[in-house]
Amino acid sequence: MPSQPTAKLPLTLEQYSDGKKLPLDYLSKVWGLKTILRDGVSCIEQPYTRMDGAVCAPRYRYANAKQSPYNSGDRIILYGQKQLISPDGSTCILVEGESDTQTLHHARYNVLGVPGTSMWDKCISNDPAIRDFLAFKTVIIIQEPQSLAEKAKGLNSAAKMVTKIKMSLPLSTVVVVRLWEFAPKDSDGEPLYKDVSGLWTYHGGFPGFTKFMDALHIASIAAGKRGNDSRRIQSVRASDVEMELTRWLWYDHIPVGDVTVFAGMPAKGKSTAAIDVVARLTTGRDFPGSVKQVEACEVAILASEDNPKTTTVPRLRAAMADVNRVHLIQGTSDGTQEWEIGLDNDLDKLREYLNEHPEIKLIVMDPVTSYIGDVDPNKPKEVRPFLNKLKKFSEEMGVSLLLIMHLSKNPDVSALHRVGGAATWIEVPRSVWFFDVKQQEDENDAPPSYVMVNGKLNIVADERKKSLEYDFAGVDVDIKGILQSMGTIRWGDESSVTLEQQYNRARTGKPGPEPKKMGEAMAWLREYLADGEKFAADVYRDAEAAGHSDRTLRNAKEKYGGVLVEREFPNKGRWKWRLDAHATL
Repeated sequence: MPSQPTAKLPLTLEQYSDGKKLPLDYLSKVWGLKTILRDGVSCIEQPYTRMDGAVCAPRYRYANAKQSPYNSGDRIILYGQKQLISPDGSTCILVEGESDTQTLHHARYNVLGVPGTSMWDKCISNDPAIRDFLAFKTVIIIQEPQSLAEKAKGLNSAAKMVTKIKMSLPLSTVVVVRLWEFAPKDSDGEPLYKDVSGLWTYHGGFPGFTKFMDALHIASIAAGKRGNDSRRIQSVRASDVEMELTRWLWYDHIPVGDVTVFAGMPAKGKSTAAIDVVARLTTGRDFPGSVKQVEACEVAILASEDNPKTTTVPRLRAAMADVNRVHLIQGTSDGTQEWEIGLDNDLDKLREYLNEHPEIKLIVMDPVTSYIGDVDPNKPKEVRPFLNKLKKFSEEMGVSLLLIMHLSKNPDVSALHRVGGAATWIEVPRSVWFFDVKQQEDENDAPPSYVMVNGKLNIVADERKKSLEYDFAGVDVDIKGILQSMGTIRWGDESSVTLEQQYNRARTGKPGPEPKKMGEAMAWLREYLADGEKFAADVYRDAEAAGHSDRTLRNAKEKYGGVLVEREFPNKGRWKWRLDAHATL
Protein backbone atom coordinates (compact mmCIF):
# COMPACT_ATOMS: atom_id res chain seq x y z
CA MET A 1 0.00 0.00 0.00
CA PRO A 2 1.22 3.53 -0.75
CA SER A 3 2.29 5.50 2.29
CA GLN A 4 0.05 8.26 3.56
CA PRO A 5 1.24 11.83 2.87
CA THR A 6 2.77 13.60 5.85
CA ALA A 7 0.34 15.98 7.51
CA LYS A 8 1.18 19.69 7.12
CA LEU A 9 2.01 21.38 10.40
CA PRO A 10 0.74 24.96 10.89
CA LEU A 11 3.04 27.99 10.74
CA THR A 12 2.29 31.70 11.20
CA LEU A 13 4.30 34.70 10.05
CA GLU A 14 4.96 35.65 13.66
CA GLN A 15 6.44 32.21 14.34
CA TYR A 16 8.52 32.36 11.15
CA SER A 17 9.80 35.85 12.03
CA ASP A 18 10.83 34.70 15.48
CA GLY A 19 12.48 31.52 14.23
CA LYS A 20 14.47 33.24 11.45
CA LYS A 21 15.22 36.30 13.62
CA LEU A 22 14.05 38.66 10.88
CA PRO A 23 11.76 41.67 11.60
CA LEU A 24 8.05 41.03 11.10
CA ASP A 25 7.50 44.35 9.29
CA TYR A 26 10.45 43.63 6.99
CA LEU A 27 9.03 40.25 5.96
CA SER A 28 5.54 41.59 5.38
CA LYS A 29 6.32 44.94 3.72
CA VAL A 30 9.44 44.09 1.70
CA TRP A 31 8.66 40.49 0.82
CA GLY A 32 4.85 40.50 0.96
CA LEU A 33 4.68 37.49 3.29
CA LYS A 34 1.38 36.82 5.05
CA THR A 35 -0.37 34.10 7.02
CA ILE A 36 -3.23 32.33 5.21
CA LEU A 37 -5.32 29.19 5.67
CA ARG A 38 -5.06 26.32 3.20
CA ASP A 39 -7.29 23.33 3.78
CA GLY A 40 -7.80 24.58 7.32
CA VAL A 41 -4.07 24.76 8.12
CA SER A 42 -2.28 28.07 8.61
CA CYS A 43 0.79 28.66 6.45
CA ILE A 44 2.85 31.50 5.01
CA GLU A 45 2.28 32.65 1.44
CA GLN A 46 5.52 33.80 -0.23
CA PRO A 47 5.02 35.72 -3.51
CA TYR A 48 7.53 35.30 -6.36
CA THR A 49 7.72 38.47 -8.47
CA ARG A 50 9.72 39.25 -11.62
CA MET A 51 11.83 42.39 -11.95
CA ASP A 52 9.10 43.99 -14.08
CA GLY A 53 6.59 43.49 -11.25
CA ALA A 54 4.75 40.54 -12.77
CA VAL A 55 3.59 38.14 -10.05
CA CYS A 56 4.37 34.47 -10.61
CA ALA A 57 3.38 31.40 -8.65
CA PRO A 58 3.66 31.80 -4.86
CA ARG A 59 5.03 29.12 -2.58
CA TYR A 60 3.52 28.08 0.71
CA ARG A 61 5.61 27.37 3.80
CA TYR A 62 4.41 25.11 6.60
CA ALA A 63 6.32 24.27 9.75
CA ASN A 64 7.54 21.05 8.15
CA ALA A 65 7.25 21.56 4.40
CA LYS A 66 7.16 23.90 1.40
CA GLN A 67 4.65 23.56 -1.40
CA SER A 68 3.94 25.20 -4.74
CA PRO A 69 0.39 25.44 -6.15
CA TYR A 70 -0.85 22.73 -8.45
CA ASN A 71 0.16 23.25 -12.14
CA SER A 72 2.60 26.05 -11.27
CA GLY A 73 5.60 24.52 -13.04
CA ASP A 74 5.66 27.02 -15.89
CA ARG A 75 5.71 29.95 -13.43
CA ILE A 76 8.59 28.95 -11.15
CA ILE A 77 11.38 31.59 -11.22
CA LEU A 78 14.29 32.76 -9.07
CA TYR A 79 13.13 34.32 -5.83
CA GLY A 80 13.77 37.97 -4.91
CA GLN A 81 13.90 39.61 -8.35
CA LYS A 82 11.66 42.53 -7.42
CA GLN A 83 13.60 43.08 -4.17
CA LEU A 84 17.09 43.33 -5.75
CA ILE A 85 19.00 46.14 -4.04
CA SER A 86 21.25 46.97 -7.00
CA PRO A 87 20.13 45.39 -10.29
CA ASP A 88 23.00 47.13 -12.12
CA GLY A 89 25.64 45.90 -9.69
CA SER A 90 28.55 43.76 -10.82
CA THR A 91 27.93 41.02 -8.22
CA CYS A 92 24.96 38.80 -7.39
CA ILE A 93 24.69 36.02 -4.80
CA LEU A 94 22.69 32.84 -5.45
CA VAL A 95 21.34 30.86 -2.50
CA GLU A 96 18.94 27.97 -2.06
CA GLY A 97 15.61 28.88 -0.47
CA GLU A 98 13.60 31.92 0.52
CA SER A 99 14.88 32.44 4.08
CA ASP A 100 18.52 32.61 2.94
CA THR A 101 17.50 35.16 0.30
CA GLN A 102 15.62 37.28 2.84
CA THR A 103 18.52 37.15 5.30
CA LEU A 104 21.20 38.29 2.83
CA HIS A 105 18.90 40.99 1.49
CA HIS A 106 18.39 42.19 5.07
CA ALA A 107 22.21 42.41 5.33
CA ARG A 108 22.14 44.61 2.14
CA TYR A 109 23.46 42.10 -0.39
CA ASN A 110 22.34 41.68 -3.99
CA VAL A 111 20.82 38.17 -3.84
CA LEU A 112 18.49 35.78 -5.68
CA GLY A 113 17.12 32.50 -4.39
CA VAL A 114 16.79 29.14 -6.13
CA PRO A 115 13.56 27.45 -4.88
CA GLY A 116 15.35 24.10 -4.52
CA THR A 117 18.46 22.27 -5.66
CA SER A 118 16.52 20.57 -8.49
CA MET A 119 14.74 23.77 -9.62
CA TRP A 120 17.55 25.70 -11.38
CA ASP A 121 16.86 24.34 -14.86
CA LYS A 122 13.13 25.02 -14.47
CA CYS A 123 13.77 28.60 -13.31
CA ILE A 124 15.95 29.59 -16.28
CA SER A 125 13.68 27.74 -18.70
CA ASN A 126 10.69 29.76 -17.47
CA ASP A 127 12.71 32.99 -17.29
CA PRO A 128 15.51 32.99 -19.93
CA ALA A 129 16.17 36.70 -19.40
CA ILE A 130 17.71 35.92 -16.02
CA ARG A 131 20.75 34.43 -17.79
CA ASP A 132 21.30 37.75 -19.60
CA PHE A 133 20.95 39.56 -16.29
CA LEU A 134 23.65 37.41 -14.69
CA ALA A 135 25.98 37.48 -17.72
CA PHE A 136 29.31 39.26 -17.09
CA LYS A 137 28.59 39.49 -13.36
CA THR A 138 30.47 37.81 -10.56
CA VAL A 139 27.98 35.18 -9.36
CA ILE A 140 28.64 33.92 -5.83
CA ILE A 141 26.92 30.62 -5.03
CA ILE A 142 26.40 29.80 -1.36
CA GLN A 143 26.64 26.00 -1.59
CA GLU A 144 25.05 23.91 1.15
CA PRO A 145 26.52 20.57 2.29
CA GLN A 146 25.11 17.12 1.80
CA SER A 147 22.37 16.09 4.18
CA LEU A 148 22.88 12.93 6.23
CA ALA A 149 20.34 11.16 4.01
CA GLU A 150 22.26 12.17 0.87
CA LYS A 151 25.54 11.03 2.38
CA ALA A 152 24.01 7.64 3.04
CA LYS A 153 22.93 7.39 -0.61
CA GLY A 154 26.10 8.90 -2.07
CA LEU A 155 24.21 11.94 -3.41
CA ASN A 156 25.04 15.63 -3.38
CA SER A 157 22.21 17.69 -4.86
CA ALA A 158 23.78 21.03 -3.86
CA ALA A 159 27.01 20.25 -5.74
CA LYS A 160 24.96 19.12 -8.72
CA MET A 161 23.11 22.43 -8.70
CA VAL A 162 26.42 24.33 -8.65
CA THR A 163 27.59 22.40 -11.73
CA LYS A 164 24.37 23.22 -13.57
CA ILE A 165 24.67 26.92 -12.70
CA LYS A 166 28.26 27.07 -13.98
CA MET A 167 27.26 25.40 -17.25
CA SER A 168 24.31 27.80 -17.66
CA LEU A 169 26.37 30.95 -17.08
CA PRO A 170 29.47 30.73 -19.32
CA LEU A 171 29.77 34.52 -19.45
CA SER A 172 29.74 34.94 -15.67
CA THR A 173 32.54 34.58 -13.14
CA VAL A 174 31.22 31.93 -10.75
CA VAL A 175 32.62 31.64 -7.21
CA VAL A 176 31.47 28.94 -4.78
CA VAL A 177 31.33 29.75 -1.05
CA ARG A 178 30.88 26.99 1.56
CA LEU A 179 29.94 28.46 4.92
CA TRP A 180 29.79 25.13 6.71
CA GLU A 181 33.51 24.49 6.23
CA PHE A 182 34.22 27.16 8.86
CA ALA A 183 31.34 26.39 11.23
CA PRO A 184 31.90 24.90 14.70
CA LYS A 185 30.96 21.21 14.91
CA ASP A 186 28.63 19.29 17.17
CA SER A 187 29.54 16.07 18.99
CA ASP A 188 28.93 14.06 15.79
CA GLY A 189 31.22 16.31 13.76
CA GLU A 190 28.34 18.00 11.94
CA PRO A 191 28.49 21.79 11.38
CA LEU A 192 26.28 23.84 13.68
CA TYR A 193 25.11 25.91 10.70
CA LYS A 194 24.91 24.90 7.04
CA ASP A 195 23.48 27.92 5.23
CA VAL A 196 23.05 31.69 5.47
CA SER A 197 19.90 31.56 7.58
CA GLY A 198 21.54 29.08 9.94
CA LEU A 199 24.60 31.34 10.29
CA TRP A 200 22.32 34.32 11.00
CA THR A 201 20.32 32.57 13.71
CA TYR A 202 23.45 30.96 15.18
CA HIS A 203 24.77 34.44 15.96
CA GLY A 204 21.42 35.65 17.28
CA GLY A 205 20.21 37.70 14.34
CA PHE A 206 20.96 41.42 14.14
CA PRO A 207 22.81 41.63 17.51
CA GLY A 208 25.37 39.24 16.04
CA PHE A 209 25.63 41.13 12.73
CA THR A 210 29.39 41.71 13.01
CA LYS A 211 30.12 38.02 13.66
CA PHE A 212 27.77 37.09 10.80
CA MET A 213 29.67 39.39 8.40
CA ASP A 214 33.05 38.13 9.60
CA ALA A 215 32.04 34.52 8.92
CA LEU A 216 30.84 35.45 5.42
CA HIS A 217 34.09 37.28 4.77
CA ILE A 218 36.27 34.37 5.91
CA ALA A 219 34.36 31.90 3.71
CA SER A 220 34.51 34.28 0.73
CA ILE A 221 38.28 34.76 1.05
CA ALA A 222 38.74 30.99 1.16
CA ALA A 223 36.58 30.63 -1.96
CA GLY A 224 38.73 33.16 -3.79
CA LYS A 225 41.92 31.28 -2.86
CA ARG A 226 40.38 27.94 -3.82
CA GLY A 227 39.63 29.39 -7.23
CA ASN A 228 37.10 28.56 -9.86
CA ASP A 229 37.37 24.88 -10.73
CA SER A 230 35.63 25.43 -14.07
CA ARG A 231 38.57 27.40 -15.51
CA ARG A 232 40.68 25.75 -18.22
CA ILE A 233 43.93 26.73 -19.93
CA GLN A 234 43.24 28.42 -23.27
CA SER A 235 45.71 28.64 -26.13
CA VAL A 236 46.04 29.41 -29.81
CA ARG A 237 48.67 28.26 -32.29
CA ALA A 238 51.00 31.03 -33.40
CA SER A 239 50.41 29.99 -37.01
CA ASP A 240 46.72 30.88 -36.59
CA VAL A 241 47.40 34.42 -35.38
CA GLU A 242 46.93 37.15 -37.99
CA MET A 243 49.63 39.79 -37.51
CA GLU A 244 48.70 43.46 -37.25
CA LEU A 245 50.69 46.67 -37.54
CA THR A 246 51.05 48.83 -34.45
CA ARG A 247 48.86 51.90 -34.77
CA TRP A 248 49.97 55.22 -33.31
CA LEU A 249 48.42 58.46 -32.13
CA TRP A 250 51.92 59.96 -32.00
CA TYR A 251 54.32 57.85 -34.05
CA ASP A 252 56.86 56.01 -31.89
CA HIS A 253 55.50 57.73 -28.79
CA ILE A 254 51.83 56.96 -28.01
CA PRO A 255 50.38 53.67 -29.36
CA VAL A 256 46.67 53.24 -30.05
CA GLY A 257 44.75 50.92 -27.75
CA ASP A 258 47.41 50.78 -25.05
CA VAL A 259 48.73 52.57 -21.98
CA THR A 260 51.38 55.30 -22.05
CA VAL A 261 52.99 57.01 -19.05
CA PHE A 262 54.36 60.57 -18.86
CA ALA A 263 56.45 60.80 -15.67
CA GLY A 264 58.52 63.46 -14.00
CA MET A 265 59.02 65.72 -11.02
CA PRO A 266 56.67 68.72 -10.61
CA ALA A 267 57.06 71.66 -12.99
CA LYS A 268 59.04 69.68 -15.57
CA GLY A 269 56.40 69.80 -18.29
CA LYS A 270 54.64 66.42 -18.34
CA SER A 271 51.15 67.93 -17.94
CA THR A 272 51.93 70.76 -20.37
CA ALA A 273 53.17 68.17 -22.88
CA ALA A 274 49.93 66.22 -22.42
CA ILE A 275 47.95 69.38 -23.21
CA ASP A 276 50.04 69.79 -26.36
CA VAL A 277 49.18 66.21 -27.36
CA VAL A 278 45.49 66.99 -26.82
CA ALA A 279 45.75 70.15 -28.92
CA ARG A 280 47.39 68.34 -31.84
CA LEU A 281 44.88 65.49 -31.77
CA THR A 282 41.81 67.74 -31.63
CA THR A 283 43.05 69.86 -34.55
CA GLY A 284 44.72 67.14 -36.61
CA ARG A 285 48.13 68.84 -36.54
CA ASP A 286 51.39 66.96 -37.01
CA PHE A 287 53.44 65.88 -34.00
CA PRO A 288 57.11 66.81 -33.57
CA GLY A 289 59.26 64.67 -35.80
CA SER A 290 56.38 62.90 -37.57
CA VAL A 291 53.31 63.51 -39.69
CA LYS A 292 49.90 62.95 -38.15
CA GLN A 293 48.81 59.35 -37.72
CA VAL A 294 45.08 59.95 -37.19
CA GLU A 295 42.52 62.47 -38.31
CA ALA A 296 41.32 65.10 -35.86
CA CYS A 297 39.50 63.38 -32.99
CA GLU A 298 38.05 64.00 -29.56
CA VAL A 299 39.89 63.63 -26.24
CA ALA A 300 38.77 63.15 -22.62
CA ILE A 301 40.69 64.63 -19.68
CA LEU A 302 40.52 63.70 -16.01
CA ALA A 303 42.56 66.32 -14.15
CA SER A 304 42.10 66.30 -10.39
CA GLU A 305 44.82 68.83 -9.51
CA ASP A 306 43.86 71.62 -11.94
CA ASN A 307 40.92 73.99 -11.91
CA PRO A 308 39.28 73.78 -15.36
CA LYS A 309 38.32 77.48 -15.26
CA THR A 310 41.70 78.91 -14.36
CA THR A 311 44.12 76.26 -15.61
CA THR A 312 42.92 73.45 -17.89
CA VAL A 313 40.83 75.41 -20.38
CA PRO A 314 43.24 78.40 -20.57
CA ARG A 315 46.08 75.92 -21.20
CA LEU A 316 44.07 74.24 -23.94
CA ARG A 317 43.38 77.57 -25.64
CA ALA A 318 47.03 78.60 -25.33
CA ALA A 319 48.00 75.34 -27.06
CA MET A 320 45.41 76.08 -29.79
CA ALA A 321 43.29 73.01 -29.04
CA ASP A 322 39.80 72.63 -30.45
CA VAL A 323 38.03 72.87 -27.11
CA ASN A 324 34.77 71.66 -28.67
CA ARG A 325 36.47 68.27 -28.97
CA VAL A 326 37.71 68.07 -25.36
CA HIS A 327 35.62 66.33 -22.69
CA LEU A 328 36.49 67.31 -19.11
CA ILE A 329 35.27 64.35 -17.05
CA GLN A 330 34.51 65.44 -13.51
CA GLY A 331 32.92 62.40 -11.86
CA THR A 332 29.73 60.36 -11.79
CA SER A 333 26.24 61.39 -10.77
CA ASP A 334 22.77 59.92 -10.37
CA GLY A 335 21.15 63.34 -10.82
CA THR A 336 21.02 64.11 -7.11
CA GLN A 337 24.46 63.14 -5.82
CA GLU A 338 27.96 63.22 -7.31
CA TRP A 339 30.94 60.91 -6.74
CA GLU A 340 34.60 60.97 -7.70
CA ILE A 341 35.65 58.42 -10.30
CA GLY A 342 37.42 55.29 -9.11
CA LEU A 343 38.37 53.17 -12.10
CA ASP A 344 38.69 50.04 -9.97
CA ASN A 345 34.86 50.07 -9.95
CA ASP A 346 33.78 52.66 -12.55
CA LEU A 347 35.38 51.24 -15.69
CA ASP A 348 31.99 50.03 -16.96
CA LYS A 349 30.63 53.56 -16.62
CA LEU A 350 33.59 54.90 -18.60
CA ARG A 351 32.91 52.22 -21.22
CA GLU A 352 29.32 53.42 -21.53
CA TYR A 353 30.53 57.01 -21.93
CA LEU A 354 32.95 56.04 -24.71
CA ASN A 355 30.20 54.12 -26.48
CA GLU A 356 28.16 57.33 -26.41
CA HIS A 357 31.17 59.35 -27.66
CA PRO A 358 33.01 57.09 -30.12
CA GLU A 359 35.13 59.97 -31.46
CA ILE A 360 37.20 59.98 -28.25
CA LYS A 361 40.57 58.38 -29.04
CA LEU A 362 42.64 59.45 -26.02
CA ILE A 363 41.97 59.69 -22.28
CA VAL A 364 44.41 61.70 -20.16
CA MET A 365 44.50 60.96 -16.41
CA ASP A 366 46.41 63.63 -14.52
CA PRO A 367 47.57 62.19 -12.19
CA VAL A 368 46.35 58.63 -12.57
CA THR A 369 46.68 57.95 -8.85
CA SER A 370 43.68 60.22 -8.26
CA TYR A 371 41.47 57.80 -10.18
CA ILE A 372 42.45 54.34 -8.92
CA GLY A 373 39.82 54.11 -6.18
CA ASP A 374 40.79 51.71 -3.40
CA VAL A 375 43.88 50.36 -5.19
CA ASP A 376 47.02 50.90 -3.10
CA PRO A 377 49.55 52.49 -5.52
CA ASN A 378 52.44 51.08 -3.47
CA LYS A 379 51.39 47.43 -3.66
CA PRO A 380 52.32 45.59 -6.89
CA LYS A 381 49.73 42.87 -6.19
CA GLU A 382 47.02 45.53 -6.41
CA VAL A 383 48.55 47.73 -9.11
CA ARG A 384 49.26 44.96 -11.64
CA PRO A 385 45.67 43.61 -11.98
CA PHE A 386 44.41 47.21 -12.08
CA LEU A 387 46.78 48.15 -14.93
CA ASN A 388 46.08 44.89 -16.77
CA LYS A 389 42.40 45.75 -16.58
CA LEU A 390 43.15 49.21 -18.00
CA LYS A 391 45.19 47.68 -20.85
CA LYS A 392 42.41 45.25 -21.71
CA PHE A 393 39.90 48.09 -21.60
CA SER A 394 42.10 50.28 -23.81
CA GLU A 395 42.50 47.54 -26.41
CA GLU A 396 38.82 46.63 -26.35
CA MET A 397 37.67 50.24 -26.80
CA GLY A 398 40.41 51.22 -29.28
CA VAL A 399 41.34 54.19 -27.11
CA SER A 400 44.77 55.24 -25.83
CA LEU A 401 45.31 55.97 -22.14
CA LEU A 402 47.88 58.59 -21.14
CA LEU A 403 48.75 58.33 -17.45
CA ILE A 404 50.49 61.27 -15.81
CA MET A 405 52.67 60.24 -12.87
CA HIS A 406 55.04 61.87 -10.40
CA LEU A 407 58.51 60.65 -9.54
CA SER A 408 59.61 59.95 -6.01
CA LYS A 409 62.37 62.16 -4.63
CA ASN A 410 64.71 59.25 -3.90
CA PRO A 411 67.85 59.88 -5.99
CA ASP A 412 69.44 56.57 -5.04
CA VAL A 413 67.28 54.40 -7.30
CA SER A 414 66.99 54.26 -11.06
CA ALA A 415 64.50 56.54 -12.79
CA LEU A 416 62.25 53.62 -13.72
CA HIS A 417 61.89 52.74 -10.04
CA ARG A 418 61.03 56.30 -9.06
CA VAL A 419 57.67 56.21 -10.88
CA GLY A 420 54.77 56.01 -8.44
CA GLY A 421 55.09 53.70 -5.48
CA ALA A 422 55.36 50.31 -7.24
CA ALA A 423 57.63 49.32 -10.14
CA THR A 424 54.55 47.78 -11.75
CA TRP A 425 53.51 51.26 -12.88
CA ILE A 426 56.20 51.12 -15.55
CA GLU A 427 56.33 47.35 -16.10
CA VAL A 428 52.80 47.01 -17.50
CA PRO A 429 52.41 50.11 -19.78
CA ARG A 430 53.69 49.79 -23.34
CA SER A 431 55.29 53.24 -23.53
CA VAL A 432 56.94 55.32 -20.77
CA TRP A 433 58.45 58.81 -21.15
CA PHE A 434 60.31 60.96 -18.63
CA PHE A 435 60.34 64.76 -18.50
CA ASP A 436 63.24 66.52 -16.82
CA VAL A 437 65.88 69.23 -16.99
CA LYS A 438 68.54 68.20 -19.45
CA GLN A 439 71.95 67.48 -17.90
CA GLN A 440 74.31 70.11 -19.33
CA GLU A 441 78.05 70.47 -19.26
CA ASP A 442 78.30 74.10 -20.28
CA GLU A 443 77.41 77.09 -18.12
CA ASN A 444 75.45 79.98 -19.60
CA ASP A 445 72.96 82.65 -18.67
CA ALA A 446 69.97 80.92 -20.24
CA PRO A 447 67.65 78.83 -18.09
CA PRO A 448 68.07 75.06 -18.34
CA SER A 449 66.67 73.25 -21.35
CA TYR A 450 64.46 70.21 -20.91
CA VAL A 451 64.29 66.76 -22.45
CA MET A 452 61.55 64.15 -23.01
CA VAL A 453 63.52 60.93 -22.76
CA ASN A 454 62.28 57.42 -23.41
CA GLY A 455 62.13 55.00 -20.51
CA LYS A 456 60.35 52.13 -22.20
CA LEU A 457 59.05 51.42 -25.70
CA ASN A 458 59.38 47.70 -26.27
CA ILE A 459 57.66 47.62 -29.65
CA VAL A 460 60.23 49.59 -31.67
CA ALA A 461 63.95 49.27 -32.33
CA ASP A 462 66.36 51.21 -30.10
CA GLU A 463 67.36 53.59 -32.89
CA ARG A 464 63.74 54.81 -33.10
CA LYS A 465 63.51 55.68 -29.39
CA LYS A 466 64.40 59.32 -29.93
CA SER A 467 64.40 61.81 -27.08
CA LEU A 468 63.09 65.33 -27.68
CA GLU A 469 64.35 68.60 -26.29
CA TYR A 470 61.85 71.27 -25.32
CA ASP A 471 61.37 74.46 -23.39
CA PHE A 472 58.41 76.57 -22.35
CA ALA A 473 56.82 79.57 -24.01
CA GLY A 474 54.21 81.91 -22.61
CA VAL A 475 51.11 82.50 -24.74
CA ASP A 476 48.61 85.24 -23.89
CA VAL A 477 45.03 84.04 -23.47
CA ASP A 478 42.11 86.47 -23.33
CA ILE A 479 40.19 85.70 -20.12
CA LYS A 480 37.26 88.08 -19.65
CA GLY A 481 39.07 90.87 -21.49
CA ILE A 482 42.38 90.49 -19.66
CA LEU A 483 45.42 88.86 -21.28
CA GLN A 484 46.96 86.17 -19.09
CA SER A 485 50.16 84.35 -20.02
CA MET A 486 49.82 80.54 -20.04
CA GLY A 487 52.73 78.13 -20.41
CA THR A 488 52.99 75.94 -23.51
CA ILE A 489 55.51 73.39 -24.74
CA ARG A 490 57.93 74.49 -27.45
CA TRP A 491 59.51 71.39 -28.98
CA GLY A 492 63.14 71.46 -30.07
CA ASP A 493 65.49 69.02 -31.77
CA GLU A 494 65.79 65.30 -31.35
CA SER A 495 68.37 64.24 -28.79
CA SER A 496 70.49 61.13 -28.46
CA VAL A 497 70.42 61.25 -24.65
CA THR A 498 69.29 58.00 -23.07
CA LEU A 499 67.53 57.40 -19.78
CA GLU A 500 70.71 56.07 -18.20
CA GLN A 501 72.70 59.10 -19.33
CA GLN A 502 70.03 61.49 -18.13
CA TYR A 503 69.46 60.06 -14.66
CA ASN A 504 72.44 57.90 -13.76
CA ARG A 505 74.87 60.76 -14.21
CA ALA A 506 73.11 62.59 -11.43
CA ARG A 507 73.72 59.56 -9.17
CA THR A 508 77.14 58.28 -10.24
CA GLY A 509 78.83 60.94 -12.38
CA LYS A 510 80.04 64.45 -11.70
CA PRO A 511 79.11 65.26 -8.12
CA GLY A 512 76.74 68.14 -7.52
CA PRO A 513 77.19 70.96 -5.05
CA GLU A 514 76.92 70.13 -1.40
CA PRO A 515 73.44 70.65 0.10
CA LYS A 516 74.80 73.29 2.47
CA LYS A 517 76.16 75.32 -0.45
CA MET A 518 72.87 75.04 -2.35
CA GLY A 519 70.91 76.14 0.71
CA GLU A 520 73.15 79.18 1.17
CA ALA A 521 72.85 80.01 -2.53
CA MET A 522 69.05 79.80 -2.41
CA ALA A 523 68.87 81.96 0.70
CA TRP A 524 71.01 84.57 -1.06
CA LEU A 525 68.85 84.35 -4.20
CA ARG A 526 65.60 84.89 -2.30
CA GLU A 527 67.00 87.92 -0.57
CA TYR A 528 68.51 89.22 -3.81
CA LEU A 529 65.18 88.98 -5.70
CA ALA A 530 63.04 90.22 -2.84
CA ASP A 531 62.95 93.77 -4.21
CA GLY A 532 61.99 92.74 -7.76
CA GLU A 533 63.02 90.89 -10.90
CA LYS A 534 66.59 90.93 -12.22
CA PHE A 535 68.21 90.16 -15.55
CA ALA A 536 69.93 86.77 -15.64
CA ALA A 537 73.33 88.25 -16.46
CA ASP A 538 73.14 90.46 -13.35
CA VAL A 539 72.02 87.49 -11.20
CA TYR A 540 75.05 85.38 -12.18
CA ARG A 541 77.48 88.30 -11.85
CA ASP A 542 76.31 89.29 -8.38
CA ALA A 543 76.05 85.65 -7.27
CA GLU A 544 79.68 85.06 -8.23
CA ALA A 545 80.68 88.15 -6.28
CA ALA A 546 78.86 86.70 -3.28
CA GLY A 547 80.71 83.39 -3.63
CA HIS A 548 78.07 81.29 -5.39
CA SER A 549 78.95 79.56 -8.68
CA ASP A 550 76.58 79.55 -11.65
CA ARG A 551 76.08 75.80 -11.36
CA THR A 552 75.32 75.91 -7.64
CA LEU A 553 72.81 78.72 -8.21
CA ARG A 554 70.97 76.85 -10.97
CA ASN A 555 70.87 73.60 -8.98
CA ALA A 556 69.58 75.44 -5.92
CA LYS A 557 66.81 77.04 -7.97
CA GLU A 558 65.79 73.67 -9.42
CA LYS A 559 65.85 71.84 -6.08
CA TYR A 560 64.10 74.38 -3.91
CA GLY A 561 61.82 76.08 -6.45
CA GLY A 562 60.10 79.41 -5.94
CA VAL A 563 61.97 81.23 -8.74
CA LEU A 564 60.60 81.84 -12.23
CA VAL A 565 62.79 82.41 -15.30
CA GLU A 566 61.26 84.04 -18.39
CA ARG A 567 62.13 86.27 -21.31
CA GLU A 568 61.75 90.03 -21.17
CA PHE A 569 59.12 89.80 -23.92
CA PRO A 570 57.14 86.67 -24.95
CA ASN A 571 59.50 84.38 -26.90
CA LYS A 572 62.28 86.97 -27.24
CA GLY A 573 64.48 89.42 -25.36
CA ARG A 574 66.83 88.93 -22.42
CA TRP A 575 66.22 86.36 -19.67
CA LYS A 576 64.89 87.60 -16.32
CA TRP A 577 64.64 85.95 -12.89
CA ARG A 578 61.91 86.73 -10.36
CA LEU A 579 60.32 85.19 -7.28
CA ASP A 580 57.16 83.16 -7.83
CA ALA A 581 54.45 84.95 -5.85
CA HIS A 582 52.47 81.72 -5.53
CA ALA A 583 55.32 79.56 -4.22
CA THR A 584 55.96 78.75 -0.56
CA LEU A 585 59.46 80.01 0.14
